[in-house]
Amino acid sequence: MPVKNHHNSFALAAFIAVTALYSVQGSAATATATASATISDAPIAITNTQPLSFGEISAGDQASTITLAADGTRALASGNAVLGADAGSAATFSVTGESNKAFTITLPTTSVTLSDGGANTMTVSNFISDAGATPALDASGAATFNVGAELAVAANQAAGSYSGSFTVEVVY
Repeated sequence: MPVKNHHNSFALAAFIAVTALYSVQGSAATATATASATISDAPIAITNTQPLSFGEISAGDQASTITLAADGTRALASGNAVLGADAGSAATFSVTGESNKAFTITLPTTSVTLSDGGANTMTVSNFISDAGATPALDASGAATFNVGAELAVAANQAAGSYSGSFTVEVVY
């Protein structure tokens, strides 16, 4: 008999320990959330209606920076390049889509290279738009904004016609 009581005591102690482990468990709760999606009936589109042009520039013997504001104002920010009569223009973009819908604009964040088709290059950087912090399409589903940037002209930059391209993205 004493052996049986010993086994019974051990079994009882194990049962109490296991029960205690499971009964220490805290409370639990669940919640249900709703998931949704909206499919736009008017996809957003963008068209470049006027290219970015820094106009006519005569290079000096110092590296120069030309700024072209989103409003089309051109200025010599540094160096001694000479700005010619052709003042250039900011790039203009037309956006269409769902009326009264807000959108975001993504401009290039890295420099863009302009080339004369040969070995000579210049860089465009620091792109800026005049669309404001929260651009939106109007009641007819249209918007227009301008983009300016900075042009780096090397000292004694080779004469020629330079061009390159950059991408602007719009997203609802």
